[in-house]
Amino acid sequence: MTNIETALQRIEADIEAKLTADKRSALKAANAEAQKTLAARKMAASNKARRQMELLYPDVYKMLFDAAFELLGEDDRYRVA
Repeated sequence: MTNIETALQRIEADIEAKLTADKRSALKAANAEAQKTLAARKMAASNKARRQMELLYPDVYKMLFDAAFELLGEDDRYRVA
């Protein structure tokens, strides 16, 4: 078999291995669900860590909270109209 024939076989195999529209759609939905689950897990972990920080280091937590609250108050997206 020549190099060209081998290359053609590889091209054909690559084309056959490509996902169909249905498979791409299912994969996209599965990835979206996985991202949603991961985001929820990150939020839960963040909330649990914040609560522990608040309990273990109340002074540091209050200082950081107040600083963040003031900084966010300077941002138009977080101002009350």
